[in-house]
Order: sequence, then structure tokens, then C-alpha cells
Amino acid sequence: MDFGGYTDACVLLAVDLVNSEPLAGDPDDLADVEQLRAFVAEHLPSWDGPVTQTDLTAIREMRGVLRQAFLAQSASDAAALLNGLLDRVGSQFRLDDHDGRWHLHVVAAQPGVAAALIAIAATGMAMVVADHGVSRFGVCASETCIDSFVDHTKNRSRRYCCEGCANVSAVRKHRARSSSPAS
Repeated sequence: MDFGGYTDACVLLAVDLVNSEPLAGDPDDLADVEQLRAFVAEHLPSWDGPVTQTDLTAIREMRGVLRQAFLAQSASDAAALLNGLLDRVGSQFRLDDHDGRWHLHVVAAQPGVAAALIAIAATGMAMVVADHGVSRFGVCASETCIDSFVDHTKNRSRRYCCEGCANVSAVRKHRARSSSPAS
């Protein structure tokens, strides 16, 4: 399932922001300003402003709210969280033709790359909630992973964040069955 080019890019940014958060003893993927600069270069290559410690602090705070929205049990709970983020950064839409065709872009009224990233990520999640509810948001079913993902499958059957986690889980189940005494 394709949510649409712009929604896909926005919601995948949200996934990467959420999964950068250190949980269960993992290292923080945005531990310092240099790591945030690398993240911005990958996800927002058109950004030409500064990337500061203030941005890093804001991103670290707001990505936790994005995670809560991924875990929300209802669309209204997710909407409250996402609307709070969108209000905080002053999210707005603008028409842009940078690639030769007119389309909408989300921008933040607040200055800084943190506001820009959150405006884009929260908007992507909001578009998915508006069109599909929260059932498209998931957390990896692997025993050793807690990464979030967006389920693009038609039948909403995705259970793992990546093929690696799915394979590890399948191998564990196979080994457990193989080592069990025959009944």
C-alpha cells in the first residue's frame, strides 16, 4: 500500500525519529549535534540553516511524543498528541514547485531544524491517522526489538520492523520447535 509520495516520506521520517530514541539500553542515535546534522542531511537535504544544541534538545524531547502517538490505542489519542506537536511548531502548508510540479509542503512557523523535522513527521503521522486510523502504526514483534514501523501491507499483517527481525524470530521459533522433545 502506498500512502502517497509526500505522506510516505513524512511518516518514514517520523519512524526514523522515533527509532532514534534510546530504549532498552540501546545507544541514542541522536546523541550529539553531529549525529543530528547527519540525520538532517539524510532526511532533509534541502535544509541550509544551522543545526544547534537547542535543536538537539528539542528533537530529543519531541520524539518521545511521536513514540506515544505510535503507541496510541485510538485515533483520538494519537490526534491529541500530534495536534499538540503541530501547534507547538506552528505547522503550516505551502505550495511549492521546486521539482517542476505544484504540490504541498509542510513548514514550521517556528525557527530551527527541530521544528521543521517535527512539523514534517507529525504531519505524516496525522495524514495516516486521518486516512487509516492508528492500525497502521506498529511496534516490532521481535523479542529483542522495540522499533516502530508503519504497515504498508494491504491486509495490515506486518509484525516486524525489518526482515532481519522477522528472520531472527523465525529462526528462534524453528530452533525452539526442533529442540522440543517429540510428543
